[in-house]
Amino acid sequence: MKWKYILLVVFLLFLSVFYLNQVKNKIVENDTNGVYLNVNNEKIILEVADTYQKKVKGLSDRQFLDENTGMIFLYEESGNYGIWMNDMNFPIDIFWLDENFKVITIKEKVATTTYPLIFYPDRPAKYILEFNSGFAKKMNIALNDVLDISLSL
Repeated sequence: MKWKYILLVVFLLFLSVFYLNQVKNKIVENDTNGVYLNVNNEKIILEVADTYQKKVKGLSDRQFLDENTGMIFLYEESGNYGIWMNDMNFPIDIFWLDENFKVITIKEKVATTTYPLIFYPDRPAKYILEFNSGFAKKMNIALNDVLDISLSL
């Protein structure tokens, strides 16, 4: 009789882990809207900042950013959109891209202590990407590279 209870507990534990994994996957889907950067045979998940509130917040107040993830800021038109390190807790690499996903400006290893300095692109950009510091070097991304970004919004 005792083994039936143990089996029941194991079964319920298995169901709980399965359910939590499904919930986690759904949250990631909703945060990214299926937006990815494909670089060096790796698929990098991009969180989407497509509203004013999300763009202002960016990665602020987070303790860390998971490896192989980043954030993409989407704009309707190209412009001189700035990025600051307000309430940031870790350094980042910032990329500004034109409408063809060509890298037009890179700021590497931007420290949290640079706030209130605002970083701008060298010319109008339509997209901004943010990653953990060192991402540009790790992925060998340079000026004028055209990035493979899937926008399936």
